[in-house]
Amino acid sequence: MTLPSSGTISLSQMRNEFALGNPVSMSQMYGRGGAPGSGPISFSTMRGRSNSPFDVQPGTYSRSAFRTVSFAIVCTGSAVWNVSWSSALNTSQNIGNGGSGTTLQISLTSPRQGSADTGFWYPTLTRTATITATVNGRNYTWTITLTSQGT
Repeated sequence: MTLPSSGTISLSQMRNEFALGNPVSMSQMYGRGGAPGSGPISFSTMRGRSNSPFDVQPGTYSRSAFRTVSFAIVCTGSAVWNVSWSSALNTSQNIGNGGSGTTLQISLTSPRQGSADTGFWYPTLTRTATITATVNGRNYTWTITLTSQGT
């Protein structure tokens, strides 16, 4: 569970989030949950931090010759990624299954249909991806649904 981003925060909350023993001190917080590894550190530095090695990024949508919706998951270290699509048609991912890296980007593209004579349109496509990442022998799984809006 992520530490509070506002309000009071305690050493016991930090101890529980980062699975530390007693006694716990602020010096144990260096490098945890993306906190700096050196320099000044305070209770406010730890706000919103989590023991999870992942940061799920907001999705993006672009409208150009194609309608593309994208989504990224960033890991603090290298992860081994596997993606299983409901249908792989018109999908892409930057890391192949079984490949490793720190950022997995998945996309769904709705290609332009029709012609200049009949007019162009884009079909609405929806695909579901089940994503598994393995970090330090521990598996994390997400189910993401992407919809590329048509016209």
